[in-house]
This record gives sequence, C-alpha cells and structure tokens, in this order.
Amino acid sequence: MLPGLALLLILIPFFPKVIEAPLPITLVLQRLGIASLADVVKIAIVVELAFNGSALLHGVNERIATSMKEKQREMPNYLRSVIALVALIFSAYIADRIGLITLVSAGFRSGAYAFLAIMLLPLLTRGFWMVFPRRATR
Repeated sequence: MLPGLALLLILIPFFPKVIEAPLPITLVLQRLGIASLADVVKIAIVVELAFNGSALLHGVNERIATSMKEKQREMPNYLRSVIALVALIFSAYIADRIGLITLVSAGFRSGAYAFLAIMLLPLLTRGFWMVFPRRATR
C-alpha cells in the first residue's frame, strides 16, 4: 500500500494532465526532465505485460491439461502451441479493433474477471463437491 500511496502523492501536482496521459508516471518523469527513465519505465511495463501474459497462458494450458488428465487423456504437445497461437491472434485482433491503450485500460478489469472465471469458479463448483462429497443414501 505504501508504494501506491507514494505514487498517488507524486501524481497529485500534475493532476489535470495526468488523467489524460496514457502512462501517468512517464508524464511526471518527462516534466521532471528525466525522459530517459521514462523510456526505462515503458520497457519495464512491456516486459511485465509479457511475463503476466505468458503466466496466464501457461495457467490456461495447465488447466486444460489437468482436465484432460482427469478424463484419462493426454494433452498433445501441439495443442499447447495451438492455444498460444489462437490467444495471440485473438489478442492482436482485439488490440487492432479497440486500440491498445483502451485495451490495456479495459484489460485490467477483464483480466480480473478472467482470473476469477478460470481459477476461482472451478474451485467454488467442482472443488466444493470434492471437499463435500455426496453421502450415500440409505
């Protein structure tokens, strides 16, 4: 919470313009005359998005592989690549249609919902039945 509070305090003096900026922290760094650090921040954000995207994709692949294993089937190796390719094409199409900045701003909310759907929903449905199995009727 403290880094978030520090960021908020840094952004307050640049209030009206910071709302319209695609990356508010880069606006602050450029106004302070540290444009080279603003470029480093942009690179760090891209790298972080790549890490998060690959982790999300790996989570989806593992969820599918586990589901197939429970059905006594083995997930073919090529299917992992197909899933990654479909996700790449879909995300590029959406980014082109909506716009990248709008996609990123809306993506945080959608990503949270996707996380809940992929991770939490199965735990609340199937996981519930695994923890509390049905009792045999007498």
